[in-house]
Amino acid sequence: MTNEAFETSLITLVHEGDIKTLKTSLLSTSDPLFYLNRTYEKPCEQKCTLLMLACLNNHKDMIKMLVKTFHPDFEVLNDIRLSVQDQNPKVYEKVTVLWAVAALNNFELVKLFVSHGAHVNHMTKTCSTPLRCACFHGNLPMTRYLIAHGADVNITKEPKDTNLILSVFRQHTELVRYLVEELHCDVNECDSDHRSPLSLAVERGSIELVKYLLSHNAQNFSSTPNHLSPIMLAAEKRSVDLVEILMSHCSLFEQIETEELLGSSYACSQYGAVDYDKFFEYLSRTIELRLKHNYPKKILDEHMHEAFEYRQECQTIEQLNELRNNSEKISIEVLLIRQRLLGKSNAKFRNLLIYQGANLINTTHYLQGIRYWMYQLEIHQTNAIHILSKQLRYYIKSFAILTHRNQLIPMQILLQILTTAMNTLKNQNTDDFDENLNNLLFIITIITQIIQNTSISDRDRRAFYQLVYTINQQQYKSQATGFSLLHLCLHEQTQSLSHSIDRICKYPCKETVRTLLTCHADPNVNDHQQNTPMHVYAFNYTIVDESVLEMLVNANAHFDYVNADNERPIDVVSSIHTRQLIEKKMKICLKCICARFIRMNHVEYDGIITKTLASFVQRH
Repeated sequence: MTNEAFETSLITLVHEGDIKTLKTSLLSTSDPLFYLNRTYEKPCEQKCTLLMLACLNNHKDMIKMLVKTFHPDFEVLNDIRLSVQDQNPKVYEKVTVLWAVAALNNFELVKLFVSHGAHVNHMTKTCSTPLRCACFHGNLPMTRYLIAHGADVNITKEPKDTNLILSVFRQHTELVRYLVEELHCDVNECDSDHRSPLSLAVERGSIELVKYLLSHNAQNFSSTPNHLSPIMLAAEKRSVDLVEILMSHCSLFEQIETEELLGSSYACSQYGAVDYDKFFEYLSRTIELRLKHNYPKKILDEHMHEAFEYRQECQTIEQLNELRNNSEKISIEVLLIRQRLLGKSNAKFRNLLIYQGANLINTTHYLQGIRYWMYQLEIHQTNAIHILSKQLRYYIKSFAILTHRNQLIPMQILLQILTTAMNTLKNQNTDDFDENLNNLLFIITIITQIIQNTSISDRDRRAFYQLVYTINQQQYKSQATGFSLLHLCLHEQTQSLSHSIDRICKYPCKETVRTLLTCHADPNVNDHQQNTPMHVYAFNYTIVDESVLEMLVNANAHFDYVNADNERPIDVVSSIHTRQLIEKKMKICLKCICARFIRMNHVEYDGIITKTLASFVQRH
């Protein structure tokens, strides 16, 4: 038996749980530890020792035999998946057998490995420890055991995620008590995202843990631009019970702002059923308290914006009462309150702008809804906040719907969206690059259709073409296929998977091709397989549009360029009619004929002609 076959048999024996045969096989070798202490490549990126495989298969008797008979190295590092049932199970890197059995919540095997000398403070690639696994499961006996055998409770997982924070998040109350009262863990130690145990308890809605942490001097940390204080988080979530518990631990000023935020949440359908009575009740009380204690609202000029009709927050009861029976003004008041309290850059405020904008659009208040979205984009740009591709896709979908309904969208807004879509592509190393490239094509197509069907000013038209020209100069290409915008525009499988967008953006799109070529898109650009846009167009269609061919010809497209398979567009067509059309439109100049002659006859040209000419020859 070859060594490879022997190793395969060992792995099979472990999987099958055949203890007797496995023991016999290992003892038949001169160095059984050689086979036990090495890792074996497994499917799905796993690297496991035989002992680790036995642990993952829960073969307890086999594990005990291997440990007591052969004394394998417990500190060999493995890359494993704890679950094969998940569709995308996570690979845990650089883990030991002790960490694995702790992660599987197997206290019996934890005791076995620790009693035989396993390192209790081993850290995985992400600084997770066996103790952290015990805390994750809320296994108090395992936690006590590991601590008694030297586990360090102060080792934190990236990013500064303490065992106490994890236990609070998992709502393991008894374990939290043990960590605080017996191990004296700091109840005010925050993670790298500035989240304290108290914040996590509020986020999880645990009244018991909130009360417990407050009784052990947990602080209501002040809000930051991106993170709310515990009491403000409770108010934002409409958790009235938690707000009341936290109130006694806050200043009067904090209490006022908390009730303002809580009151505003009752006017947001995003947070549950709208209750305008509660909205007015809380805000009336806070106005009275501000007047009584001389705490006027600090209204900044930057809070006044076109999206909010340049309105200011209400400072008096009279001003507040003017909002009654006017849902649009109440909506603006809510946004103004949350802008002041949360900050413009806060994700919750930005998400509310999107949500409220969508509500307005759904109720045919198109322009006002779009203004909210534009304000949200403005905030992104001002604060250099990355715009997610799915968020941009959501805007495009809405514009497609409005275009289908023949609703007028101000060109200024469309150009702003186009600029935003263009800016998302500046960093070409992002995971969503290709999706953003498609987004860019969709918005160009929508604007192109609007221009075709609507009278717009020459100024707006020039601005649009200038933007598209700038985009073409960047020569953006799909990371997956190498497709340019022109390739995508001529490919029938370019879709968004959104009916609303695909109804408007149907490809190949002649008018979008015209826009791209007018703005100097390269008609001869190659994808990863050296296909030109014409290759893509010819390959996918039995019937092509003669006018599209004409546009490509007029843009100096070369119909005789070859791809990686040495095929011209005419060589990949599937219909005689298309072949005839291409033949009709092909303009073969003497330069092309010479280039093709050189290639076909293998004439030596390296170092004889210029690099530009050499490149031209290679494409033929």
